[in-house]
Amino acid sequence: ATVERTEQVLKEIAGKTKSMDSIESVSTLSGYSLVNEVAGASYGMGMINLKPWDERKASLNEIIADLQNKTKDIGDATIQFFRVAKSTVKLKSLWTIFC
Repeated sequence: ATVERTEQVLKEIAGKTKSMDSIESVSTLSGYSLVNEVAGASYGMGMINLKPWDERKASLNEIIADLQNKTKDIGDATIQFFRVAKSTVKLKSLWTIFC
């Protein structure tokens, strides 16, 4: 895929998160894979910051399932959501998900 296609997919994913009450913000980066530590036009990642626990009802597993359902129709892309950080301290961005 081209960088333009990768950016298009990342924008589409970010757009699908706007209706989700549990999500505070989304940041994306095209051209790099943190998982593989590889640069390339077909790689992209996103960081999804969730609202604090007391401001959301859904569990992390429910949020990931919802994200997977909302993005399953995006063609020509392999999208994965997973937890990469956990903190016992109440932070504004308690969990981060990469895609």
